[in-house]
Amino acid sequence: MIKGKFVLGMVILSIFALLLGACAGPATSKQGTMQIYVTDAPLKEVTAMEIKASNVEAHMSGATEDQWVNLLKNPPVFDLAKATGVNVLLGTSDVAAGKYTQVRLDITDVTVTLNGKQVKATVPSDKLKLVGEITVEEGKKTSISLDFDAEKSLVLSGQDKVSLKPVVKLVVAKPGEALETPVGTSGLNMKTPDQAIASETVVIKIIDDAGKPISGVRIYSPEYLGDTAKDGSLVTFFKEPGDYELVARKGKTGEPGFAEAQGMISIIPSPIELQAFDGISPLLPPGETYTGDQHYKPGMTVRFSFKNTGVKEIILNNSAPWKIQSREGEIVFEPIALQAIVQLAPGEHKEWTWNQKDNDDHQVSEDGYMVVFKCSEGEYRLRFWIIPEGMTQ
Repeated sequence: MIKGKFVLGMVILSIFALLLGACAGPATSKQGTMQIYVTDAPLKEVTAMEIKASNVEAHMSGATEDQWVNLLKNPPVFDLAKATGVNVLLGTSDVAAGKYTQVRLDITDVTVTLNGKQVKATVPSDKLKLVGEITVEEGKKTSISLDFDAEKSLVLSGQDKVSLKPVVKLVVAKPGEALETPVGTSGLNMKTPDQAIASETVVIKIIDDAGKPISGVRIYSPEYLGDTAKDGSLVTFFKEPGDYELVARKGKTGEPGFAEAQGMISIIPSPIELQAFDGISPLLPPGETYTGDQHYKPGMTVRFSFKNTGVKEIILNNSAPWKIQSREGEIVFEPIALQAIVQLAPGEHKEWTWNQKDNDDHQVSEDGYMVVFKCSEGEYRLRFWIIPEGMTQ
């Protein structure tokens, strides 16, 4: 059995009020248009999966068992491998406004290209029938998704023998609301360097199986590192050497649409030491000691230093090669620096301060911030916090 999960097909039902006189079922004076789409995120072993379906139908609430609305009698053959992460239109039909309780179709032929070889898959003889409550309102679009479980649907039963035994759930959006853009097989793919230096800038990228970036993905190491931006990236760093197991999660565990990806990064000792100092202790429960990032009250001077802990000279391109960045990645302050090369021999260090003012000379808000520092050895980061008075000892 092939492992993994993919969305085999998606049907989008777009409803705009008008009457379908030819529809079987309860009489109505309203009629609409159904747009039928398909989408997929196939497994890596499958490079093509051509499916021929027929008689795509919907059943309206209150109609007799043998009364079905014909949506598409002979939709075109579609290759799910070419529908990865996008909605491909199969055709349109008319539909009556109201409530529908079932969708069904015949799958008549499936050709799978598996590891470079075309194989005809056996298909079920019975109609594929899905049950769920679909509400169609006048003048609004209602979207549904046929979500197949590949692990249980596509079966290898021997050499060149493949069978399709569809296991499907029906996902329904509210009238007027679109379904989420489909994502890949696991939903997430993590791209991260295998190795980085302690405190060095690290970019973690999350994409779907079509290579499209996914925003809003939470990343842990195991502590929470942040959410990916619109371009699917999270810019972060790891302060201490060691091997870090990374986990990326989208959605809520146990709910439809949840996806998870894992990764690993090895952090090696750094030739530099970037640290903040002269902060204050945050308010902690009795008996606990804080040993993490530095904290400062609003208006306090933030002090930090850069030290060459390596065995060779480090070059700074100017007298203040750093900037202050918000947790969202916005540059809030960049100092005016003397454009002169600064050389730091092994063991030497330099110190700087920041008065918590942004580039417009306004006090910044209470939040977490980052010193982003560049030198001949690369780009490095240091986190610190500005916290309210009531959170300090």
